[in-house]
Amino acid sequence: MFARLSAKFLVLVAAAALVFFGVGLLGLALAETLVAHFGAAGAYALTGGVMLLLVLAGFGVNAMMRPRRPLPPPPANFATLLMGALAKDVPWAAVASAGVLKLVDVFLKRQRAKSPN
Repeated sequence: MFARLSAKFLVLVAAAALVFFGVGLLGLALAETLVAHFGAAGAYALTGGVMLLLVLAGFGVNAMMRPRRPLPPPPANFATLLMGALAKDVPWAAVASAGVLKLVDVFLKRQRAKSPN
């Protein structure tokens, strides 16, 4: 098992190194072709900008393709809604309201367990 994990890790490292150096060499080749037109500093700046824009465009496409999160369900009862609104405004009330709601929940469960209905 350890040998398989080690082999997969080494393949992953080798693939990452190939991508890293491949992108670097592509950038260097693009910069070298632009040196004649823009000079060394301009070519490197333009190449860096092009590569940055490609990455940002990829992130933008990825963000647009991702499905949106579904809306959270509404609170089950009015007390939960009221305590949640109070907890947003007053932080210490969040702790107190959570304790009170838990006690009420425990009490209601105990009452339901005792009733034969």
